[in-house]
Amino acid sequence: MPARVEAMRAWSRSPRLAGLLLCLGALASPLCAQSLLYVKNGDKLSLVRRAEDSVPFVLDDGKWVKDVDNAFVLKAADDYMPVMITVKNRYFGRGKRAISDSGPSNALQLYTGRFVFSADFESPYPLDDVFLVLELKANEEDEGGTLYLWGLGHLDAHRVRSVSLDRTVNRTLTGLHCFLHVFVGGVEALNSRMPANRQAAALDRMVASRVASVRDGDLRPLFGSPPAYPEAVAARVKGQAVVSFRVDARGNVFDPEVASATDPAFGLAAVDAIRQWRFVPRVRGGVPVESAAQLPFIFDPQS
Repeated sequence: MPARVEAMRAWSRSPRLAGLLLCLGALASPLCAQSLLYVKNGDKLSLVRRAEDSVPFVLDDGKWVKDVDNAFVLKAADDYMPVMITVKNRYFGRGKRAISDSGPSNALQLYTGRFVFSADFESPYPLDDVFLVLELKANEEDEGGTLYLWGLGHLDAHRVRSVSLDRTVNRTLTGLHCFLHVFVGGVEALNSRMPANRQAAALDRMVASRVASVRDGDLRPLFGSPPAYPEAVAARVKGQAVVSFRVDARGNVFDPEVASATDPAFGLAAVDAIRQWRFVPRVRGGVPVESAAQLPFIFDPQS
């Protein structure tokens, strides 16, 4: 079970740091995505906002339109949605040889033009209109490729959703790779299969864009997931932990420590979670600056 972060004021070791108001729903609010998926809708390109199986849906004059043309185009945009979708047990096979996270396997015989994809997906928040785009191409820099769409619909918070696809496509797949995109309501979210350097670069850009025109601003959260209820607390009781930490001028968290906790396991879980968070840093006089804060986490086994 996840911990719940109350919308409470965080405070700083420095008296000049204003209150930090945190609402986890805001962390999952749609922003621009790194990629947007479009489909041909008559003589124009329309943004795909949801999908049912492999059928895209677009909004036309406020009405949902089902488009089966499937002439897809990925276009670059500014930011990712600041929510991390965890992807586990990813498997992609093509040609006569299958490749999985655990290494090559010859158990599955495939023929050219056919692929198998499977993975488990988990979100820290409930999300609607989730869909996947599998980008099949020779390498990451290749501009050509095949885009395959699959709708997931709703994801419950911290509940694994499994996907298994076995599909034929209209191009030779031998030697190609699968690059995964996860969209929420037409907005691309971060996913754990992205290389760490790309995740870090994306978050750097997102932080920089949010402080570029700010003269004075307070510390606020950009990205982060609440901690899970620790298994070490066998009694399954409600508890809390307060974590003290510092945030550098790029929004990175460092030196987190437990300020207080009703159980040591709650403190450890909260510290582990906050290490992965990213903040929009405090800005003074147009310059991002380091600051310190504390954040309370409420652990409720029923949430």
